[in-house]
Amino acid sequence: MKEEGCNLKEAVRKVKRQGGFTSLAHPFRTGEGWFDAKRRGEKEIKKMIQLVDMIEVANAKDTLEKE
Repeated sequence: MKEEGCNLKEAVRKVKRQGGFTSLAHPFRTGEGWFDAKRRGEKEIKKMIQLVDMIEVANAKDTLEKE
């Protein structure tokens, strides 16, 4: 059976139903992070934060410097 893509809320629900933990990886990464304010409003970001168990706050590949 092929699994179709799902949104964040559905994915979190599936993981938690199996006893797992959820995390947003690279949420601040420029251009593709979950917290990209240009793509998502403050209300949507607050909802995402409440869904997951953990949020990555630092990553060696993420810097403030522009490439």
